[in-house]
Amino acid sequence: MKTEQYYINEGFEWVALKDLPKGTYFKRSETTDKVYIKESYVRGEDYLGRKLNKYECIDFDDINHIIMIKGNKEVFINFEF
Repeated sequence: MKTEQYYINEGFEWVALKDLPKGTYFKRSETTDKVYIKESYVRGEDYLGRKLNKYECIDFDDINHIIMIKGNKEVFINFEF
């Protein structure tokens, strides 16, 4: 686990998801082609009673595909696509 807010290695820039502003484009790793957009923080429980407390992230290519990611997950930013 990295202790710094930003981690730069070989031109790649990583940041914790919770530190990004809403609407920022990011990737979950530097080798993937999938690009996501950070949306709002969701609190509470889903219909099965599981606690959410995660960020809603929308797939750039398919706006119907939404994933929930914890705020401490490090994501890849400052890339070209």
